[in-house]
Amino acid sequence: MNRSSAARFLLLIAATCSSFLIAHSRKQPVLASDHNASEACVPHERNALLAFKHGITNDSTNLLASWRAGQDCCRWTGITCDSQTGHVVKLDLNGAYSFYPPLVGQISSSLLSLEYLEYLDLSSNSLEGTNGSVPEFLGYMNNLRHLDLSYIPFSGRFPTLLSNLTNLEYLDLSTSFLGTVPLYLGNLSKLRYLDLSWMQNVQATDISWISHMHTLEYIDMSNITLSTITDLPVVANMIPTLKHIILINCLLPSANQSITHPNLTKLEDLDLSGNYFGHPIASCWFWNLKGLKSLRLDETYLYGPFPDALGEMVSLQHLDFSYNGKAATMTVDLKNLCELESLYLDKSLSSGNITEFVEKLPQCASSKLSALSSPSNNMTGVFPNTMEHLTSLITLILTNNSISGAIPPGIRNCTSLEYLHFSSNRLSGQIPLLPRSIRILDVPTNFLSGHLPLEFGFPNLKNLIISFNYITGQVPPSVCESPNMAFLDLSNNLFEGELPHCSHMPNLRFLLVSNNSFSGKFPSWLQHFS
Repeated sequence: MNRSSAARFLLLIAATCSSFLIAHSRKQPVLASDHNASEACVPHERNALLAFKHGITNDSTNLLASWRAGQDCCRWTGITCDSQTGHVVKLDLNGAYSFYPPLVGQISSSLLSLEYLEYLDLSSNSLEGTNGSVPEFLGYMNNLRHLDLSYIPFSGRFPTLLSNLTNLEYLDLSTSFLGTVPLYLGNLSKLRYLDLSWMQNVQATDISWISHMHTLEYIDMSNITLSTITDLPVVANMIPTLKHIILINCLLPSANQSITHPNLTKLEDLDLSGNYFGHPIASCWFWNLKGLKSLRLDETYLYGPFPDALGEMVSLQHLDFSYNGKAATMTVDLKNLCELESLYLDKSLSSGNITEFVEKLPQCASSKLSALSSPSNNMTGVFPNTMEHLTSLITLILTNNSISGAIPPGIRNCTSLEYLHFSSNRLSGQIPLLPRSIRILDVPTNFLSGHLPLEFGFPNLKNLIISFNYITGQVPPSVCESPNMAFLDLSNNLFEGELPHCSHMPNLRFLLVSNNSFSGKFPSWLQHFS
C-alpha cells in the first residue's frame, strides 16, 4: 500500500470514529443492551426481522445464527431494543470487519414494520438484490436518525424517496450510484454527518443545498466530479458547525478564492488532495482558518512559496503536501506549531536548505513531531548537529537529496526513532550511535566512511541497508544482536576480515555482502545464502 493509499485508509478510520461520536451525541433511549429488558421484543417486530433473514441467501459468518423463531429478538446479534417498550430501535449488521461481505441477498420490506427503528446500518454487505437499486420503501422509515448503506454494490441513480427522511442526522451512501447529486439532499436539514464518497461517474453542478444543513459537521464527497463548482468556500462558510471537509479527487478547478468574514472556526480537517489547482499556494482560501488540525494538499500542484500564515496555524497537527511537481518552496518559520505531528513534503519542493529547514521546525518544550518526510526535493546544506527539538521523531525520510555533512550524533537522543531513510545523498563521516528503537536504517549511496560503531545491534531492527558507501573495518559482532533482521545489505563497501558468527537471526531472508574484502570461512549460519 503506498502512503497516499495509507493516508486514505487512515481517513476511512477517522470517518468511522466521527460517525460514532455523531450517532451517540444526542439523547438516546434506554436500551435493552444497556439494562435487563423489562419487556421482550414485540412479536410482530420479531416476525419482521425473521422475514428479513429469509431474504438472505448466504450468511458466510453466521452473523444471523442467533436469529431464531420463538427467541427474544432483543438478544439477537445486531439488535438493540428500548428496555421500556421492547421496540427495536437499532439494527446494526455492519459487515466491514469481514474479508468478504458476510450477508448476501436483498433488503426485505418487512423492515417497515420496525416503526420505532432509529438506527439502520447494513453497510459492507451484498444486499443489492436482483435489480441492484436501493429499495424505495426505505424512504418511508421516517423515524430513522442513522442510515448507513455504504459499500453495498447498488447501481442506478440516487433514490429520491430518501428526501423524506427529514429526521436523519447521519447518512452514508458511499456506493455505486450514477448521475447527478440531487438537490433534495438539502431537505435533510438535520444531518450532522454526510458521506457520498467514492461513487463512480457522479457529478454535482450545484452545492448550494449543503448550506441548508445548519448542523452539519462532516461531509465527504470524494471522487464526485465538482469541475464547475467555484463557490465551495462561500457555501462552506455558511455552515459554522463544519469540522471535516473531505473532497479528494473531485476535479475542483481552483482554491484561489477568499473568505471575507470566515465563520469556519470549528473546521479541523480539510482534505483537497488529488485536485489539480495549478496556481500559487499563497492564494488559497484556507490560510486564515487558524483552528485547522489536518490539512492535506497532496497532488494539487500548487506552487510558489508557502505563506507566512502557515506559521500562525498553531492548532495544526498534520500537513501533507506531497507529489506536487517540485515547484513550491518552504521557508516559513514553523517554530510555534507545537501541535504539529507530521509533515510530508515528498517530491514537492523546487529547492531548500536542510540547515535552515530543520532550524525552523517546531521548537517547543514538548515536541510532538513524529513524522518528517522530504525526499526528492533538491535539498542541500548540512544537517545540523542540534536535534533537541526533534526527539519525538519516529520517521525521518530525506531520501534522494543533496544533503552533505555527517549524520548528526544527536540522532541517538531521538529515542523513539524507528525509520531512518537517508539514501542517495552526499553524507560523509561515520555512522553514529543510533537509538535502540531503530527498525529500518536505509543509508545507501552516500559517502559514509570509517568503522561501524561497536554497539550496532538493535532488538527491533528489520532492514539494515548501508551499501554503496566507503565503510571500512570489520562488521561488529553486535550486529548479531538483531534477532528480527530480515534484510541485510552490506555490499559495495570496504569491509574486511571475517563476518561475525551469529546464531540469533532466524528471520533473515536477504543478505548482500558482495564487493567487499571479506576473508576467512563463510560462517555456517550464512551457508544457505551462498
